[in-house]
Amino acid sequence: MEPSIRVRAPAPYSQLIGMSAAFATSNVARMAISFATSLVIGRALGVDDFGRWTLCIAWASLLTSVADFGFGVLLTRDAARNDPDTGRSVAVALLLRAGCLLPVALLFVLMPSLLARDAATAEGLRIVPAIAIAGAAYGCLAAVFRAWPRTLVAALSIETVGALVQWAVSWWLVRSGYGLIGLLIVAAGVQAVQLLAAIVLWVRIASPRLRLEWPSAAIIRCSLREAWPFAAAGIVANVQGRLAPVLLGFLATPAALAAFGVASRIGGLVRMLPQSAFAGALPVLSHEARLGSSDAVRARFDRTLLAFAVTAASSVALLAAPLVSWTYGNGFAAAVAPLVWTGIALIPTLVNSGRKVYLFASGLERAAVKWGVVALTLQAVLCAALIPAYGPSGAAAALGFGEAAVWWPLYKVAVKAGELGGSPVGVVSDSPLPG
Repeated sequence: MEPSIRVRAPAPYSQLIGMSAAFATSNVARMAISFATSLVIGRALGVDDFGRWTLCIAWASLLTSVADFGFGVLLTRDAARNDPDTGRSVAVALLLRAGCLLPVALLFVLMPSLLARDAATAEGLRIVPAIAIAGAAYGCLAAVFRAWPRTLVAALSIETVGALVQWAVSWWLVRSGYGLIGLLIVAAGVQAVQLLAAIVLWVRIASPRLRLEWPSAAIIRCSLREAWPFAAAGIVANVQGRLAPVLLGFLATPAALAAFGVASRIGGLVRMLPQSAFAGALPVLSHEARLGSSDAVRARFDRTLLAFAVTAASSVALLAAPLVSWTYGNGFAAAVAPLVWTGIALIPTLVNSGRKVYLFASGLERAAVKWGVVALTLQAVLCAALIPAYGPSGAAAALGFGEAAVWWPLYKVAVKAGELGGSPVGVVSDSPLPG
């Protein structure tokens, strides 16, 4: 019997818009709540303990990201395709993430002094594995929930309410005199409650294809082969995000790095909306690709994305000076030129990101990774060449040129996939989108 969440869905593009809007709303809400939580903690703990709290949360986030293994995207795609082995893939992801994080947890719990300079930070680091393990386990289930509209709303609600609860309890704790350890325990507790809520939701929607089974070694190897391109894509994206700041640190002055940082942060705010659209597009395009009918949705999505990219790029480039002045102040006037280049780079960056989402959905993730590596290589070479002469403007221009250089190859891959019916995995009988 099919899960109880399956109902007849609206048109695919309407579904894409609805899921994107859900992601955007949740992202904005959680960002605001997270900022409010940091204000509460920063004002109460003081500079030193706030730095320790920031370090511990950063470690937890890093461990969770490293242990992803590419399953975050793979599970969403497979669930959106109604893959009968989705439950087995979730079991593999849980096993691999636990196997990776548990030995690391022993290091944090038994020898935290190896990772910290002072005893207070070391005590905080002992709690980091609890946050990371609960978050990684929750992520396995949440990746499936993101494939279907109803469970997407439920998962995003769990995460938003969790963030709100953490803010409220943290506020109460600091007013009651509790310090760093209490706040980290709350963070771990919130992650654990979110995991419990996800398990309850999983049991509610359970069906034969979502049944968890202990995987064999052969199944684990097969799942890793399927997941590694997504893991590689994540690594490439992370390196791209850190490439320019690192090279500016070696080749330019701190002032140049600050100017690039301002431009990068403003550009990041502009990218928030399309990033939500990418998250909403993946399950819809995956389902349509499975049916061999993704071309119409992809073409409409591409047109909308291009229109947004051109509008956003023009606005950022033309309003660069007032944007910098209004946000960071006139003292950061050196960020205006890098922000202009950052705005221009939005066009190839966003268009390429949309193409990669389609390739992920269509089973052509290896092509997306290949051209991502090419873009990263070009960006590194151009950054090294342009930064000494042009500073932060050269870094921003290099990132844009690298993306522009792979636009046509990515476009040709997408067109070829469409000509083949949008899916290299075969066409199955028509069925409504889950949710």
